[in-house]
Amino acid sequence: MDRKYGLAPLGAVLLSLGLAAPGSATGDCIPVPVKGKIFNNALGPGSTLGTVHIIFGTEKFKCGIRGDGKYRDPEDPHYEGPLNFDHTIVCDDDTGDDFPVHSQLLWDTSGEATIELEDCPNGLQSYSFWEKSWPVPGTGTGRFQGVTGGSITIEGTLFCNLAIDMEFSGELCIKAPD
Repeated sequence: MDRKYGLAPLGAVLLSLGLAAPGSATGDCIPVPVKGKIFNNALGPGSTLGTVHIIFGTEKFKCGIRGDGKYRDPEDPHYEGPLNFDHTIVCDDDTGDDFPVHSQLLWDTSGEATIELEDCPNGLQSYSFWEKSWPVPGTGTGRFQGVTGGSITIEGTLFCNLAIDMEFSGELCIKAPD
C-alpha cells in the first residue's frame, strides 16, 4: 500500500476494527486514540528536548520531541495557562515510500502548574503541571499526515535537576476517506 497519501486508509481500518470511538466518525473525521509517555529535559528558558513513547491507535512509535516556549494571548481559544509551547515530534518510523518519510507533528500546548512551586537546593524550582495540546492541522507527515484535529491531556512533573516526566492521553482526528 502506498502510504504517502495519508492516514485515511488507517482510519478506515481502525474504525472497522472498533479501535476508533464508535459512532464518532462525522464523515470528515475519524478519532484515533493516542496515549504515551514523554521523557524530557529543560534546556534553558523556554526550551525542552526529549523522547516520546506513543501509541497511536494500535501502532507504537519512538519519537524525539522539542519544545519551544512562546507567548500566549489569554484571548487565544487554546489558552489554558502560563505554560505555553510549540512541541514538535519526529518519529523513528518509515512509511515505506521510495524515500524515507518519518512521522512528524506540531502540537500547540498550554497549561499550568498544579501545585505550589517547590524550591530546590540548586536554586531552581520543581512542580507538577497539566497541559492540553492540540495538533496543528496541516503539519503532519508520515502516519500523522491527515491529522485535522483532536487533543491530548498531559500530566507531568518538572524535577529539581530539570528532568521532566509526563504521561498523556487523548485522541487525534484523522481525515476520513472520501
